[in-house]
Amino acid sequence: MRPLHRSMRERIARVRAVERVLTGCVREHDWTETPSDVEAILPAVDQSRLVDLALRHRVVAPVLTSLAGSSAFDPDVRRRLRALTRMDHLRSLQVEGECRHVGAALRETPWLVVKGPALARGYYRRPELRAYGDLDILVRPADFALSLERLSEAGYRLLDRNWTHLLQTMSGEVHLLSPRGVLVDLHWDLTNDLATRESYAMVARSFFERAEPVRIADAEFQTLDPLDTVVHTAVHAARSGGDRLVWMKDLEQLVLAGRFTWPALAVRSAEHHAILPVTVMLHRMRATLDVPRVSHADLRSLGGPRTWQWVGKAVDRFAPLLGAGPDGSIARMYARSTRSDSRSASTELARRLVARARRGTWPDENNTLNPAHPESVLYDSGGGAGRAAFLDAVLAHDWEVT
Repeated sequence: MRPLHRSMRERIARVRAVERVLTGCVREHDWTETPSDVEAILPAVDQSRLVDLALRHRVVAPVLTSLAGSSAFDPDVRRRLRALTRMDHLRSLQVEGECRHVGAALRETPWLVVKGPALARGYYRRPELRAYGDLDILVRPADFALSLERLSEAGYRLLDRNWTHLLQTMSGEVHLLSPRGVLVDLHWDLTNDLATRESYAMVARSFFERAEPVRIADAEFQTLDPLDTVVHTAVHAARSGGDRLVWMKDLEQLVLAGRFTWPALAVRSAEHHAILPVTVMLHRMRATLDVPRVSHADLRSLGGPRTWQWVGKAVDRFAPLLGAGPDGSIARMYARSTRSDSRSASTELARRLVARARRGTWPDENNTLNPAHPESVLYDSGGGAGRAAFLDAVLAHDWEVT
């Protein structure tokens, strides 16, 4: 038993070493040097495993940049990361360039750019460290049908065909492919399903009223203001599982940019009914990346019920973010269960745990690109009548919140 225990401990130690290198590369530091704690343990880690984790967590560029000056950096791994980073940079530049084409197609219709390029160009100290492969834009619900029509006239191809499912879930977005091969997510709401939308109070109109400019590809566009950006980034991360370092890095950069105050964030989070996801994801970001500018007092000042936050701390301690496999974990399930209040969140977590127990495995909930699955956007259902019904429902939603 003792040799077995020793072997197990050694295996765990090797895994933890790779994880320490990864987080050391991602957290903010002097990017001209390899962090000393990373340099000390890099020779002993499985660097091929490091590449796999960097890909999964979408932090290839930070890893390459951090290790560039290390003598212990494996040459083959260096070449692979360089190739991956070049591809990421090319895609990011294509996405940024697409903003001009979207603006030309929509003409006078107001729209906001959100997520990837808005975060990188608006908040990152080193924008090239943030990769993104698609463009997310937001229009008002009343302008959604017209925006879809104008983009289609400009050569954008609508990918969604499952109008039945879109109507049932009241999806907040549809997907289009630009003539230049860039995927564009056209949002009329930044929450992608009815259940999430009913839990929060994130109304598109308020985002437009507070919008601020951001410079992308030498042109000026409109995006969310800093407080709305923090809230939306946290809610999006939580609803997506909160288990990717790229989302932790986004939140870290938002904090380090210093463009909001904690009291103001508490007020805005409360307005959006989003105190729980904001505190959950900021706690997770602080624990993962050890951001000195975020104190316990700062997080406590956001308020909100403590019970769900205590559950989150326990989950993150016993099922850390970097220990999750690609098929899911309790940390992912906890984040996705987060709602506007503890009771709703606890009910959702219990439902997911029961479903997991019945299946005997962590469920793969993403069937978006499987055209044979009735919940996929590519599944052909509803036809022209379904499309008209969905667009009418989006317009009716705009009147409901007026």
